[in-house]
Amino acid sequence: MPENFKVADFFEAVFRKREVNMKRNIYLFVAAAFFISFLGSLAWAEGCAIIVNSRSMSISIIEYTCPGYLFRNFSTKVYGPFLAGSLGTPGDQLLDAAGIPDSNYVLVSNFGQHKVYRIDISDPTNPTLAGSLDLGTFGPEDIAVSPNGQFAVISNGGMVNRIAFIDLSSFSSYGLYTLTSPNGYANAVAIGEDNSTIVLCDYSNSRIIYGRVNATLSGLVSESTLPTNNYPINVSISPDGATALVACTGSSVSVFQITAPGTLNFGIVRDVKGFHDIPQSIAFNYENGDYAYVVCNTPPSSLTTLSMLQVAGPGNVSMKKERAATLFGYGGGSYYGVDAVVAPCSSFLIASNPSSSLDSRNRVTSILVDPNVYPEPRFFPTSFDETLYDAKGIALFSWNIFAPLNAALVRLTNNYIFYKEYINSLTWQANPKNLDSISKYRVYRKAKGADDSTYLQLAEVDASVFQYRDRGLKKNANYTYEIRAVNKRGLEGAPVEVSNVVVMRRAI
Repeated sequence: MPENFKVADFFEAVFRKREVNMKRNIYLFVAAAFFISFLGSLAWAEGCAIIVNSRSMSISIIEYTCPGYLFRNFSTKVYGPFLAGSLGTPGDQLLDAAGIPDSNYVLVSNFGQHKVYRIDISDPTNPTLAGSLDLGTFGPEDIAVSPNGQFAVISNGGMVNRIAFIDLSSFSSYGLYTLTSPNGYANAVAIGEDNSTIVLCDYSNSRIIYGRVNATLSGLVSESTLPTNNYPINVSISPDGATALVACTGSSVSVFQITAPGTLNFGIVRDVKGFHDIPQSIAFNYENGDYAYVVCNTPPSSLTTLSMLQVAGPGNVSMKKERAATLFGYGGGSYYGVDAVVAPCSSFLIASNPSSSLDSRNRVTSILVDPNVYPEPRFFPTSFDETLYDAKGIALFSWNIFAPLNAALVRLTNNYIFYKEYINSLTWQANPKNLDSISKYRVYRKAKGADDSTYLQLAEVDASVFQYRDRGLKKNANYTYEIRAVNKRGLEGAPVEVSNVVVMRRAI
């Protein structure tokens, strides 16, 4: 917001002179109301990023707020490190992380111990280990989770021709799938928004392997290949599921278009070139996917860089700004598939250290972006504290607060001597997916059939309470109610909705 802007001045302009005719005052008042409403629509989104600390064998959590369009200021808060001593021993290397949609779980890969951990981060100040899978001799590195949260695919950093499939509903077993492509390897993996398309980076053969997941979520129905411009090290798929970008060590990004589940072609632009540094990780702007951000590795002891791509449509990608920002990590060797950048909103990024270099000067970088400034976007990088110096994999996570279960509404009556009291009795049950993270429930009401914007809060009850009685109603009053769980951080979850029923009973 401009420094010379004052809200008081704005309203003074609205009401400054009585001589102004009434019609103009009304227009200005409406404008002021619209302005306030607009400001209200800029409420900041909230989430977190999970950071994998590779050599200290721990995780950290960065809580952030995405800045609104008019505001430059934003906030971040680092929790941790956590679980040191529970995720393996130094030297094993924790490498990648991936959040599971519609849950409060995150997966973390341990390359040296051949394990995938599941971590519950319902409480960002106290994440807990919620199980692990030992993959035998398989060295898990890159993790991709299907958007519907049903399965995960893990690549093997040990350069073998197999990938692992994990059923996430139980997290109790896994299967290994052997690639049929000649001399095929899977060094990085991504899953499309259709929950079916799988794209693998085959580093040794300078190609991608792709196909469609089978019905049992244990392998690919068939495999095809397409060449990349150079050795591919990472892959990312756009939010609309139509574009796949592959980071290549030959200072380029190869572009592919996804035309059907498990089917890819070269993009309209086959390769985006012109990088002075080596692309390692790519993140799309997940609000609408019109930009992609590329973290690039540099020679050892040089600061890594960030470039920005423009996504004009499926497979239509071009360089928007190369070396748009200098980051606070120091370069070196890269990791297959390990994500080093996330873009939770169009104006904010977080980048970890994408290299295998262990440099005490390394920092995680937060970056504010002004994407639409002419002629080129502007970037404002800031470093995090020194405790994150060995951060490698990074993943976005949004706390899921699940709706209460089995909500019901019963109309009751009390027959007094001179009048009848009508009551809507609401009941619900706790959702076990929320574990113990819920602190209260809120009850909202609107006239039945009215717009959702007319909901008003009626009550707030403790997490141990599963009923509410709306008393003193008129006989023919029809209402719709929303019941929402609220977690210990004050965030509301999705609602469960109930409306009046015809059944009438005497209140007890």
